[in-house]
Amino acid sequence: MILDSNGEIVATNRAWQKFGLENGGEAVLGVGANYLTICDAATGNDSEGASEVAAAIRALIQGNGLKFSIEYPCFTHAKDAWFVARGNRFDDAYGAYLLIWHEDISEHKAIQNKLKLQSAEKTKPEQQGRIFESFANADASTSRRFGGKSLGLSISQRLLKLMPTRQARSGARFSAKNPQNF
Repeated sequence: MILDSNGEIVATNRAWQKFGLENGGEAVLGVGANYLTICDAATGNDSEGASEVAAAIRALIQGNGLKFSIEYPCFTHAKDAWFVARGNRFDDAYGAYLLIWHEDISEHKAIQNKLKLQSAEKTKPEQQGRIFESFANADASTSRRFGGKSLGLSISQRLLKLMPTRQARSGARFSAKNPQNF
């Protein structure tokens, strides 16, 4: 779909129209509707990811970046699915427009979850608790060259404990940006 600089849908394709028809949203998701309003109003099981998508769209409208990509679950009447929402900003003589599309990644997520389960099944129960323990590298020179101790999972576990309680569907993902370039 294409949005104008106010978040209003100005064009859609057949795939978007078909999704709307299959999920009872053809009138709500059509040309003339404000997609930001739709995202802001989303509640319940259908709302996960909506506020992040709306924030990313607003950032593009304000000129903060040229594109985004956000994965989110979408549990509809027809099926439980996963999508990735992507957006690109483009400008012309009439102003800023956003190309927004949602790609079904359900099959990819199913394979990813199956691999996670297989990996967890292969880890012996007595080893599962140990994966979150911090440990030092055997060679001190490795620690100096590569930034100290191997603490990734240990730090992740501590971060999870600091976060508000939330029902996780498929684990946690953390990302951090290093302000230094090395």
